[in-house]
Amino acid sequence: MAVATQSGNRIWPNWWRFAGVDGIIWAILFVIGAIIIQGDSPTRGDDIEEIRKYWVEDGDTYLIGDYILGIAFVIFFLPYAIGLVALLRRAEGDPPIWSHMAYTGALLGVAFAGVAGLAWATLALGLKDNPDLSDSTVVLLMDLDAQGFVISSFALALFIGSAGFVVARTGVLWRWLGGLALIAAILLLIGSAWPIDGDDEGAIAMFGFIGYPLLLLFVLISSVRMLMMKEPPPAD
Repeated sequence: MAVATQSGNRIWPNWWRFAGVDGIIWAILFVIGAIIIQGDSPTRGDDIEEIRKYWVEDGDTYLIGDYILGIAFVIFFLPYAIGLVALLRRAEGDPPIWSHMAYTGALLGVAFAGVAGLAWATLALGLKDNPDLSDSTVVLLMDLDAQGFVISSFALALFIGSAGFVVARTGVLWRWLGGLALIAAILLLIGSAWPIDGDDEGAIAMFGFIGYPLLLLFVLISSVRMLMMKEPPPAD
């Protein structure tokens, strides 16, 4: 049986630094997969012929980005989130309610994003071989993906908002980083209201477009801070 120490344990010493490395790798893979490879993907407001053309001509490229994002979230984001929450729990003390909420948000965010991504992956995989697929079905799958990521945004807002609250209250990382996280959570929540006006590129949705880069920035900065830590904070 492993004996835990203040700075780690005999099975997984310096675990917080490994979590920091995971966070940085996730951020890099996210930029590659979502921004560089999938950055020109269509939106639900585009002309149906443009949407069809993208999935027929660039569907394979999209699936490469999807594969990279799958690795990024499952292999690197979740271990980062687990390490971050472990730090938050030590700082928050008992009961670690906000830390548990952050962990729940991370799990749900990854799960909802994965389910939502099935719609676009279906178009990327099958539309080339099934050109007779009706326009209404293509539009339905586009809408399903968009709404799925709205739900994912709620979950990620729970993750970063809860984590930011603990950081701001305890200073476990840098206290100002907690404020950044809370702002990101608010922006994600506001941006998730875009289905009310039906415009996923409109004024309301723009708040979410700002919130996601702040989420990425939070992960990067918190990961760097974890790498800098010689030992985790003592358990409260």
